Amino acid sequence: MATRVRGTLFTLGAGALLQRLAQLLSMLCIARTLGTAATGVYALGMAAGTLLAVLAGAGIRNFVARQIVREPATAGDWVRSAVRARLLLGLALLAPFALATTIASARPLFWCLCGLQVVPLALDLKGLLDALARTRREVLIETTASLLQFAATAAWMVAGGGDLATLAAIALGARGLYAAAAVATLRRLPRHGQGPSLRTLARRCAALSLGQTANELATTTDVLLVGWFGGDGTAGLYAVAQRIAGAASQPSALLARLLLPHFHRAATAGDPARMTRTALRACAFAVLPLCAGGMVTAEPLCALFGNGFAAAAWPLRLCLIAVALQHLGWQCSHALFGLLRERAYVLTLGLPALLHGLGIAALVPLAGATGAAASAVVAQAAYWVMTWVALRRHLRLRLRRTLQQPLQVAAITAAVTATVAWACEPAGLPGQLVAGGLAFLIGLWRCELRGRSHRFGAGLVEASGFHGG
Repeated sequence: MATRVRGTLFTLGAGALLQRLAQLLSMLCIARTLGTAATGVYALGMAAGTLLAVLAGAGIRNFVARQIVREPATAGDWVRSAVRARLLLGLALLAPFALATTIASARPLFWCLCGLQVVPLALDLKGLLDALARTRREVLIETTASLLQFAATAAWMVAGGGDLATLAAIALGARGLYAAAAVATLRRLPRHGQGPSLRTLARRCAALSLGQTANELATTTDVLLVGWFGGDGTAGLYAVAQRIAGAASQPSALLARLLLPHFHRAATAGDPARMTRTALRACAFAVLPLCAGGMVTAEPLCALFGNGFAAAAWPLRLCLIAVALQHLGWQCSHALFGLLRERAYVLTLGLPALLHGLGIAALVPLAGATGAAASAVVAQAAYWVMTWVALRRHLRLRLRRTLQQPLQVAAITAAVTATVAWACEPAGLPGQLVAGGLAFLIGLWRCELRGRSHRFGAGLVEASGFHGG
């Protein structure tokens, strides 16, 4: 079983590397072609499509993933019911959105194409196939779609670029390819009945959906609020900072995805406290050193997107702090959810999301993209503290012992990166990234993997009792 965990993690890592590289290169092409303001408009359009998808499906995915782990015999029926519910709700939201943008927008085609993304996004199988131990297929589908989107975006740039509707059509086409492959996957899942109805799902997910919707809106559509209060240029700077921070946190996001089914199972077949300690330590090793190195290299990273994006350096530094706090909070949230502490789970998701929205409204007019990133730090710090306090009521955990070595590796990574920047200026950004990466890998080996690499994944399976991967 440990071998299976290692294989799944390798698949996730290889796929995520290609996906994030394709996404960063796509954004690089877009930003260098359009500039800050038009890039902001594009980011707002993509965020609008994501907003519709979040409203259509928030709360359903995690609930169904937990049910799959607990009731594996009816897993296929649960997955199909979840997709059907998200698709119906998405179509119901799409109609008024398309009508409103057609009447009120100066770019109706662009906005309608962005909104149409709610249809293929309803077929996003992340989390669901993970609970079925079919992660590798989902990664293959997502990676193929990301690479094709980058290829089409690069062709758009070479052809002259400038048309936002074409960019939206490219994104929609990539998601459509994913959706077609997802449909083929759904047809192969075993059938044992019709699965729960839309009404049943809505009733059972009602409380979860409130907190989940608030949290996902805060993390996926904050660009809309930034654009509303700060304008297209501010939204463009913030979107680039977010994209880079997202790339730095990708290893931790992969771990969160791998760990979620284990959290669902640990409450009934494992040791929840050990599972949480394992998850927090793994997450800290994955996110803290990379975010620390990214803070040192923030200015040259942002400059890659064009001269106008150099101002995104401080927003990027703050976004990196925010995502580190967010990913640590995720592990505590997942532990609460697995323990069926749904009230605490909902409250710890919903209140920080509200704080984030209020912070954007207050700080963006004063400090632009930096204010938006600062509001994210405050909200994610509140999220991390709230989830930790809520979890300590149910499990005995020691935070200092869990995070001590990851913090040391993060400090070393940042120090090495800064030293190369100061002492070896001709090496530039590539030299800083290579030096920081080597420092991180050496620190990870000495603190975590040395003498134990052959058992990598075994402790996770023992703590959770989940043998699916």
